[in-house]
Amino acid sequence: MNKYSTLLFVMIFSFLFGDANVQIRLQNGQKANGEFIGTYMNHVHILVGGEIIWWWSCDDIVSITNFSEGLNSGRGFNYDCSINTVTADILFPPELDPMTGEMTQMLPDVFNPDIPKPTAKVEDGLKLINKTPKQMKEEMGIKVEAGGVSTEPHPKVNSEEKLPASKLPYTWSMGMSFGFQSEKTPVSFFNMYYLFRLNEHQEIFTGVGTIMFGGGLFTGYKHYLNDFSKPSPYMSISYHGGAYYDTGAELTGIFPSLGFSLPISKNSFLNFGIGYVFMQKNTMNDFRGKKGFVAPFLNYEMLK
Repeated sequence: MNKYSTLLFVMIFSFLFGDANVQIRLQNGQKANGEFIGTYMNHVHILVGGEIIWWWSCDDIVSITNFSEGLNSGRGFNYDCSINTVTADILFPPELDPMTGEMTQMLPDVFNPDIPKPTAKVEDGLKLINKTPKQMKEEMGIKVEAGGVSTEPHPKVNSEEKLPASKLPYTWSMGMSFGFQSEKTPVSFFNMYYLFRLNEHQEIFTGVGTIMFGGGLFTGYKHYLNDFSKPSPYMSISYHGGAYYDTGAELTGIFPSLGFSLPISKNSFLNFGIGYVFMQKNTMNDFRGKKGFVAPFLNYEMLK
């Protein structure tokens, strides 16, 4: 008996004795729709999509309602978990074992009378309930299809994968730095900015920088070779522009740089390195006639 004949067998039984489309609502909030097959060993069995038999423990079910068109749709569906309305032969018909050439019935552990069932445990005064079919099949490595039970293992997916401990939440944070220039903008002694960490290696920033007379705006991107919470080389590139000195001399340009970040504490870092300013606009006397200049930097950075 192959899977197709088994499917035909189950569908004929469902047509003759089931004939009820239902919706099952579980305690965990999940819902399932299918054709009611019957109850067996304190479990409700339904045919989903005309191909797959699913089952749920009666202890996990909140309600079963009619899910067919007509006046009965949405009304409660009558079932009794204390009796078996179907048999294991109907739910799990014997199949031909290609290795032995004999008909063999393969029962899931929960329905196998030869496997002792664990006794109920009480923790903190609460009785443990049975797992959902999805959890049960993941742990048992069982996939139930029309035609019987396959022992094909299923890969487990960890839905609670932890992020690296050094990764900060994906939100903007405020920062400031002071010292001799900065990797974010040249010609500055003090900077205030907002920073957004894309991950443990990348961040974007935007803010203002100032010297004793004048200041400017900047925005840019920074990439760490290592995790930012560890000592790491980095590269940074920013676009900046401002007016400086009492003359209002203007300087606008692109500032790529290479540096090294040394964490002092969880939210403070020492940065040093060197960059080169490609000037797009310049009215400063110090750099008149030049297209760019080298800008080393050393600063102390703090985040809030």
